[in-house]
Amino acid sequence: MDKILSVIVPAYNSEDYIERCLSPFVRADAETRKKLEIIIVNDGSTDGTEKMVESYVEKYPYMFKLCNKENGGHGSAINHGVKYVAGKYFHVVDSDDWMNLTEIKGFVRFLEEHDVDVVANSFLCVADGSFKVIDKRPCISDDRYARKEILWEKVAAETELIRIHAITFKREFYLGHNIYLDSLRYYDDFEYTLFPMAYARKVAFYEPYVTSYRLGRSGQSVSIRSMQKNRDNHMKVIESLLKFYDGCSDAPESIRTYLAMGISKIVENQFQIYISLGNKKGIKQEMITFDKMLLDRYPDVYNAVSKKSIWMLRRTGYNILPVGYLVYKLVKRNQ
Repeated sequence: MDKILSVIVPAYNSEDYIERCLSPFVRADAETRKKLEIIIVNDGSTDGTEKMVESYVEKYPYMFKLCNKENGGHGSAINHGVKYVAGKYFHVVDSDDWMNLTEIKGFVRFLEEHDVDVVANSFLCVADGSFKVIDKRPCISDDRYARKEILWEKVAAETELIRIHAITFKREFYLGHNIYLDSLRYYDDFEYTLFPMAYARKVAFYEPYVTSYRLGRSGQSVSIRSMQKNRDNHMKVIESLLKFYDGCSDAPESIRTYLAMGISKIVENQFQIYISLGNKKGIKQEMITFDKMLLDRYPDVYNAVSKKSIWMLRRTGYNILPVGYLVYKLVKRNQ
């Protein structure tokens, strides 16, 4: 039987949580399991990740595949995994996240019955430890478009950023455009989700909550401490995205609007880094220089920023940065 969905699982030292990621697939019904391919890319783990994955490969060799590689970061793991994809579509699930068992069968059936470049799904945000749902992220606000094949150009400008937890690509489409992610340690998910959308023609929105995204785990790249530590990588991804945006001048206006909005989200994260380091020498000038560059060279990205705190900084000549830093410290202290 042909594989319908390949799931790439980048894994690095994931022995404490990868089982929650893998177990829903083996609990799916037998017919659905035959249509699944789970590719775990072991990115040079030094713990028991490899051994744990091997147990799944031994029990379910028709479904699980282990690919070992030297440590190279999240983006390199995705690049590596894509080489082995056999399914009609593929989706990336990080090793600390998972697909919701109750939705796997329906999602695979939907993919089997539709032929589009990109499928967006809704996802849940789940608290680490308690696993309580703390937020729901629907993939679409207009039910008229649910489960229909739609021209991307028609809806791009009004679509919220499709996050890595919510995006599935048709294999032929992704490979056909030679998408390649920078081998950075963090934040390459913005490249992964935005690069292909410049070329997409047809999309579909599947409104069930297919995936769960874990929040609050120590060491996550989205934590402010991690962003501070890796802010050079963060800026390199922004530079990569802006360079890509420069090359999309011939894209339809609605798609450029979507790309600018998507890049603005990582720009907002960059401001969060600046605010959290607001007491450091030179940070204010670095922030001003960065924002002026956006205004001068990328006004669409500059204006797509939606956070009120950033616009307050801009309107006050960035002079309220110390206030922002104090608020950050108070919030951190009370967490």
